[in-house]
Amino acid sequence: MATPFTDIYCQNEVIKEDSKIRYLTENQKYALYYSYLKYSISFFQYDSYPDITDNIPFSQKEYYYISDGIDQSFLLSPAPPTDCVFYVGYKNADDLSYTQVFDYTFSDITNILTVNSPTIPNEDIVYIGGYIIGQFNEDLDLPEINILSEGMLVPWEQYYINRNSLLNQMVYAGSTKLYSQANHISKVLDVSKSQYYGMLKGLISEYSYKANPNGILGLGGGLV
Repeated sequence: MATPFTDIYCQNEVIKEDSKIRYLTENQKYALYYSYLKYSISFFQYDSYPDITDNIPFSQKEYYYISDGIDQSFLLSPAPPTDCVFYVGYKNADDLSYTQVFDYTFSDITNILTVNSPTIPNEDIVYIGGYIIGQFNEDLDLPEINILSEGMLVPWEQYYINRNSLLNQMVYAGSTKLYSQANHISKVLDVSKSQYYGMLKGLISEYSYKANPNGILGLGGGLV
């Protein structure tokens, strides 16, 4: 048995509701989620009883084309990952997001993907992403899934802390009074990060006691 990465992602409503991923394609969202999950794995790997380093990682190949309004077949080179899922979409240069295509066929012999419908307008950008979402090769229980999901919030939050810090420096530079306000905001953000990091460590500590397969005698080298 195995645990797909989507089991972790679906627990994290905070990241899924993030406005900055609104215009990402499905595979681009999974690429972003995986960048957060890698941090969570590295933080939890020495405390998790299942081996969470035994996994199939996210991988993808991306392809861009310009439609000529006639030919709807696209050679994918280099070849996409074996047994991957495809995202196919198109947009004009002024669109923020792609219109997804669902009616297509792919030959793994020729590596040609053919859009059956609709007809893609001339000079539109065609985007194809072939991707594997990834999975843990062991079954994870709900506590392990929750810790990995919560751990993803640390790098996600750090992104906004760094972004807000940069914006504060740009807006408040040159004014001592306003700089002190920016400094206060920065300290509030740092406290927020510290509290969350501490909460994550608390979850892992609680897990290490409750989930220990040898019971309390298995903790502390059997000295407890």
